[in-house]
Amino acid sequence: MRAATAAAEAARADADAAVAAAGVQARADLDAAHRDAAARLAEAHSVAEQRIAEATAARDHAVAELTQLRRDAERDARIRTELRAERDALREDIRVERAEALRLRQAGDADAQRLRAETTADLDRVRAETTAEISRIRAEAAAEIERIRAEAEARLDAERQAAAERLAVISEARAEARTRAERAERQADDLAAELRALRTPGPPGR
Repeated sequence: MRAATAAAEAARADADAAVAAAGVQARADLDAAHRDAAARLAEAHSVAEQRIAEATAARDHAVAELTQLRRDAERDARIRTELRAERDALREDIRVERAEALRLRQAGDADAQRLRAETTADLDRVRAETTAEISRIRAEAAAEIERIRAEAEARLDAERQAAAERLAVISEARAEARTRAERAERQADDLAAELRALRTPGPPGR
């Protein structure tokens, strides 16, 4: 009887010791898991902050590019205004020259009527020279206007192409920054879910 009681007590003591050791080991495993999860969460947080910083830098770069594009557009507007002013000045010069030519023609006609008999040869010469001068002035003015227009169109086409290329680079940078931010958020959510799962106690007896 005493031997059986002693054996039972010894078995109970062994069981208690085993349960205590298992509890100590479980707490140590849980602490290690918590430390590992905390380390991974801190690492993910650091990566997320770094990616957010990169996204912020990309956004700042995009804002700077947009500001430069706005300045380029304003400069192009000024250039177009200057070209219009030059074109208007050329048109005014042509108008003045035409008016002067008309005045000369009218004066020549008056002189011809008054001195037709005496100055027929001189009047024909003046008319021929005036017509040639008017044609030359018109041709030079038209060529100058065409040259200015061609240069302005070429410059504007180049600026538009450069602006389109910069906008494409900005769009790619924005898409990449958005993708990085979304990936960082998903990783942070996954680690948070893992940490919650580790913190949630399991069912008894396990």
